[in-house]
Amino acid sequence: MAERWRHPNNAYCNIYQQRRMMRRRGFTLIELMVTTALLGGILIVLGIILSGSYQQTAFLTGRGAMTGSVTNALETITSYALLGADMPATYTYSSTTYTRSPSTLIMAIPSLDAQGATIPSSSDTVIFNYVSATGECTLFIYPANGSNRSQTQRVIVNGLSNATFTYGLTQGQKQVTVTLTGKQDSHGNTITFPITQTTYLLNQAL
Repeated sequence: MAERWRHPNNAYCNIYQQRRMMRRRGFTLIELMVTTALLGGILIVLGIILSGSYQQTAFLTGRGAMTGSVTNALETITSYALLGADMPATYTYSSTTYTRSPSTLIMAIPSLDAQGATIPSSSDTVIFNYVSATGECTLFIYPANGSNRSQTQRVIVNGLSNATFTYGLTQGQKQVTVTLTGKQDSHGNTITFPITQTTYLLNQAL
C-alpha cells in the first residue's frame, strides 16, 4: 500500500490552526466579559435613576401634603381673625392662663346666638397656640355664657418647623401677621417653607 503524501508543513499548519482557534475563543470570552460589564453598568445606572426618581416623587408628594395642611391651618386662623374685635394680652380659663406672644394668639370675637346673630356686648375667646416641642398649632375656643359656640380644643396642623404671630396693636388698625413654616425631610436634610398672611380685625372698635 502506497504511503499517503503529506505536505511538509502540515504539522505547522495544524499548530497555526489551533492557535487561530484559541485566539477566536479568547476574543469571544473577552467580548462576553465586556458585554457583561456594560450590561451591569447600564443596570446600575438605571437603578440609580429609578431610585432617584422614586425619592423625588416621594418628596414632592410629602411636600404637597404638608403645603396643603399649612395652607388649611392658615385659612382657619384667618377666618377667625376676620371676626376679631380685639387681641387681649391675657386670658384665663379655669387654672390655665394664656399670654399673648409670638407663639400664642388671643382674640375676642362676637358671641353668636342660636340664630347666628351676634350677641351685643358679649365675646367668645379664640386662642391659637403653637408648641415648638411637638410642632403642633392648636385651636382653643372658650365661649361666653349664652353663646351658641361650643368649647373647642383641636390641633389644626402638626409637623411645623415654626409658627409666629406678629401684632399690630394700634387702635382702629389692629392686625395680625401669621407665619406658619412647614418642613419636609429630604436625603437627610430638612427643607422649610414659610407661608404668611396678614389679616385686619374687622370687628375692632375704630
